Amino acid sequence: MKAEIMDKENINKVLTGFLLLILIISIMGVVYIIKHPKQSEYFSEFYILGKNGMAYDYPTELYSGESGNLTIGIVNHEGRNVTYHGETWLIKSNNTNYSTINAENAVMLDNYSVRLEPKPLIVEGDWESQFQKNYSFSINNSGDYQMWFFLFKDNVSNKNISKKLQDANNNTILSLKLNIAVLNWT
Repeated sequence: MKAEIMDKENINKVLTGFLLLILIISIMGVVYIIKHPKQSEYFSEFYILGKNGMAYDYPTELYSGESGNLTIGIVNHEGRNVTYHGETWLIKSNNTNYSTINAENAVMLDNYSVRLEPKPLIVEGDWESQFQKNYSFSINNSGDYQMWFFLFKDNVSNKNISKKLQDANNNTILSLKLNIAVLNWT
């Protein structure tokens, strides 16, 4: 009978030690997962900034020949090295509500390429840029314009501007658009 009690006590000690070991390993696993989260979504940040590096106060009204300034930015969260190819296009609109765009009025203003390493997504803390390009432009003729910014990953697009605009409207390419009214000096 005494032997049975001793065996039960030993079994309880072994089980308690085993459960304590599992608890310690579980806590270490949770701490590791919190400290090293796996990124489950891969994407690229593509943005333009207005005055003072803010996401507002864009040059949307200019006088003919006046310079507009903004910043184009990219951050790579794709989980791999990516070569980005950017294009900036200016398209004269036929009316002030910008509803009719004629691709024949399109002019490419700029193109650039940059290779970026992947940057981990950090939810907490201060946001940091990875690539920024200061961009200045001027438009000499009055009227209503759209400035389109396209971003392609790994390959330069060989599509014509009409197809790029269609892809942008269908959200199948990365694009940004800025409506600009250009006034005559009076």
